[in-house]
Amino acid sequence: MQTRAIQAVWAAMGLVFASTCAVAEPVCLMNLGNTMFRVNADGAGTLETFTGLSTTPVAMTQVPPGVTMTGAGPGDIIAMDPSSPNTLYKVVNAGAGTPALVRIGACASNGGSMAIVNGELVTIDAGGLVKRFDLNTFAQIGTSVDVTPTVTNIGGFAFDGVATWYVQSASPNSLFRFAAPPAANSLTLVGTTPLDIGTCGIEMFDGAAWLGTKIGANIVIGSWNVQTGVFTTRWQFPTPISGNCGFVTFAGEVTGCDDIDFNNNSVFPEDQDVIDFFNVLAGADCPTCNDIDFNNNSVFPEDQDVIDFFNVLAGGTC
Repeated sequence: MQTRAIQAVWAAMGLVFASTCAVAEPVCLMNLGNTMFRVNADGAGTLETFTGLSTTPVAMTQVPPGVTMTGAGPGDIIAMDPSSPNTLYKVVNAGAGTPALVRIGACASNGGSMAIVNGELVTIDAGGLVKRFDLNTFAQIGTSVDVTPTVTNIGGFAFDGVATWYVQSASPNSLFRFAAPPAANSLTLVGTTPLDIGTCGIEMFDGAAWLGTKIGANIVIGSWNVQTGVFTTRWQFPTPISGNCGFVTFAGEVTGCDDIDFNNNSVFPEDQDVIDFFNVLAGADCPTCNDIDFNNNSVFPEDQDVIDFFNVLAGGTC
């Protein structure tokens, strides 16, 4: 039963690992200021727009399989804002529904970008200073490492899952790499692009470093080939919106039920999830809760949402 329950959680709206139902290209989540954009959740490159985020993230990343941290677990998307110290959030409803931010902690990372590697939260600031943080206390581990004395305006940080870090800089508009673990002055050039890519984010997906940014009047999403250093644009969408930018990619589910942590308090299973589910079903407000379309079939409210909720709660699949 525990295995089935975990599988049900992994199939959830917010826990978005690859599976037989995953789309061929990543789902992309990107914010400009307090507006969140989701691209390709349907596998057809569709843009969804959500306004009114509670803050303006400057970085996002996904919690890897088998990793847990304070306030988030495998598959969750986390975000970091530009406050000091930097506040960390779990992004609820990342893959479907309306995304929202739930605070989970704070770390003194000096802004910039982040990734979770080897059981640690690793950040890099605009000047190339790399810091490591404990995933439970968010206290810094060890000393900071400056991987470059010359490259500035770094915005974008990703790990290939083996032994190589990639960073992106707007000065020049380039992709760089350095080996793990980070060492001083170890940044080397991978490739450049004539596009003004700015200081948004990059995330590894299927061996490529995907980028989401604002160029001129358009959101631009594409990928760096980490062998050749060539950047290729995949999608463009016009928007008048600007602001702080965070970006993340993940493998998305076209269909499937939400997880049983309905109120997204990272405690499950619990009676409060059942209480909150029925309160929202009756029309009550719950800012941290998922929407009432539990089975994500776009039909709600309906009896099947209630049936599927209790089926997943009991360890069944959906």
